[in-house]
Amino acid sequence: MSAAERYDAFCQRLYRRAVPWLAPGLRYSQAYYEDALAAAVQPGVRWLDLGCGHHVLPEWRLEQEKRLVAAAGLAVGADRDLPAMRQHRSLRLRVGSDIGQLPFASGSFDVVTANMVVEHLPAPDRQFREIHRVLAPGGRFLFHTGNLYGYYIAVSRLIPEFCKRPLARLLQGRVAEDVYPTCYLANSSGQVKRLAAATGFEAPRFVRFP
Repeated sequence: MSAAERYDAFCQRLYRRAVPWLAPGLRYSQAYYEDALAAAVQPGVRWLDLGCGHHVLPEWRLEQEKRLVAAAGLAVGADRDLPAMRQHRSLRLRVGSDIGQLPFASGSFDVVTANMVVEHLPAPDRQFREIHRVLAPGGRFLFHTGNLYGYYIAVSRLIPEFCKRPLARLLQGRVAEDVYPTCYLANSSGQVKRLAAATGFEAPRFVRFP
């Protein structure tokens, strides 16, 4: 584990210990995502994780991540960032690919997921259409992303892109290579409803986190 990852793990441990005292009942949004992922990735399911990077769940949820991957009938990761993907800790099947041009036959997967990825999509119409193509009939696209109207994104949009990498390193211990440009073109219920209607998906279901 790198120094940045150790620092991030330390901050997360501190956060988890402080939350019960500071905000009883508050859950991290990644915990809600993990619950939804566990419900979707059932035994035998063919699963594609987009923008997989080097992990599916947060750093401290390694054992839970391994169980999820082991449960799937097929678990594949796809990412444009080849160096990050080569370091993936649980997915053995990995493909270097742009989301807008996936190298899979139509109907290849039962579940497609994206954890904090869709905010980076520059052409979500094309990319959602491609995701719909690789899903089998009745398949699900499950993604976790920030709310366009939440305070976090409101502040983030005010920060110039050239400042985000040093700030992410300072505040979150993230290496520069793990910070990507954001577009926020699929980050509100209105945007997602429009994209779903335009790309063949049924009406989306939203779960908002505090």
